[in-house]
Formats: sequence, C-alpha cells, structure tokens
Amino acid sequence: VQKGDMARAQGVVESMVAKGVRPNRVTFNTLVDGWVKRGDMARAEGVVEAMIERGVKPNKVTFNTLADGWVKAGDMNRAQGVVDSMVEKGLTPDAVTFNTLMDGWLKKGAMDRAQSVVDAMVDKDVAPDLVTYETLIFGNMKLRNIEAAL
Repeated sequence: VQKGDMARAQGVVESMVAKGVRPNRVTFNTLVDGWVKRGDMARAEGVVEAMIERGVKPNKVTFNTLADGWVKAGDMNRAQGVVDSMVEKGLTPDAVTFNTLMDGWLKKGAMDRAQSVVDAMVDKDVAPDLVTYETLIFGNMKLRNIEAAL
C-alpha cells in the first residue's frame, strides 16, 4: 500500500478472506488509508462499509483518515459529516480530529471557522497540541495575519 498498489492490496485481502483469514481493523484501516492517499474517497468509504458488514467497528483512526481525505479533497462538509458520524457512534474526537478540521478551514481561508474548531476542541476538554499551534501559526501567516501568528 505504501507504493500505492491498491489493486494488489485489495487482492491480498480477498485472498485472505478466501483462505478463511478474517481481516481486522488494522487491515481495513490500511486499505482506507491507501485509498485516501490515492484520492479515491468512494473506495475509501466502500472499505469502511465492508468493514462494518464484516462486523469490524471503525475506530478513531478510521474516521480521522476519512476526515483527512475529505479535507484534502476540499470538501469540508463531508469532513465534518465524518466527524459527526464518529460522535454518533460513541467515539470522542481527539486532537488529530480537530487539527484535521482546523487545517481544512485554514486552507479554505476561513480563519473564523478554524478558530471555532479550536474553541470546540477546548470545550470538549481536548488539549491543543504542538500541531494545533503550528497549524494556527502557519494558517495565520498564509492569510497574512502576521500579528495573530505571533
């Protein structure tokens, strides 16, 4: 999957299943990540559907990977929808989740939306981390908000 040969990776998983080996969460998350890196969000979401059909519950890694894929695709509504779905399934967003959304809004030039993500992060008792601050600094610099970046 590191080299992007997703057809081969899918084939290996299908071969596993044919031999009676049950794919686990790591297997599915690896496929989701591979499809996201290739920009094929339909297939990434298809893997999650297959994961659920096989009785394997998606975890934070699964949802954060999907959200990141939608951010990279420029679709913040879909990214937020993934996070909403994550919460509906009883999972708590973490710093990675919030940083991903914040980065997406900053890339769209929406500093106000990025700040609302940080505010939500604090409201949910999720401590901002180094990535949070770096993202805010670089986002403000990109938007030429030099004083805010400092």
